[in-house]
Amino acid sequence: MNLNTETIKAVNGIENLTVESGKEHLMEVHFDNDIQGKSFDLRPELPLIIYL
Repeated sequence: MNLNTETIKAVNGIENLTVESGKEHLMEVHFDNDIQGKSFDLRPELPLIIYL
């Protein structure tokens, strides 16, 4: 992934949002600084992990 595009630079400029290159398609969403210590891994149906 080209992390130097104007779109990626704009997205990375949003507070508390980061786009990084990785070995697989995956989105990780963190709520409330993971205070509950819970996570929900929705793979393989969705490339998404939710942390609460």
